[in-house]
Amino acid sequence: GTGTFSAEAGPSGTLTVTGRIATGQPAGTLVEIDFAQSDGFVGHFTGTLLSADSLYGSVWYTSANLTADPVPATFRRTFP
Repeated sequence: GTGTFSAEAGPSGTLTVTGRIATGQPAGTLVEIDFAQSDGFVGHFTGTLLSADSLYGSVWYTSANLTADPVPATFRRTFP
């Protein structure tokens, strides 16, 4: 998919999101997501599906000159 991003006191732009889901893994459902930003950074998420509304895993960023350390991340779907 596609979308937009904005960083606090930083750049903003467009992004493209790709990913995959692999079921039947020993730890549950594996989710891998990459989001390529128009500023050259690529975010990566690897984790597991905890419920229909929650992902838990690690996020890190890469660019031509950077590979950041992974940090824990939780994504929760919210409803309006």
